[in-house]
Amino acid sequence: MGPSGPPLAPAWPTAAPWEVAQRFAVRTRTVDHHLRNVFAALGVHSRIEPPRRVDQEHR
Repeated sequence: MGPSGPPLAPAWPTAAPWEVAQRFAVRTRTVDHHLRNVFAALGVHSRIEPPRRVDQEHR
């Protein structure tokens, strides 16, 4: 378990926000809010960009 609850890594990137919300008993809007904050911190705009960046860096 992470410092503030269960780890979210298993939910990334395949689960839809509603699936993550259901799994952690929170609202979909809560998941969307946190995803927007993570995206801003990473400088990305979608869930697709982080894996693409990792792939590009490892080529």
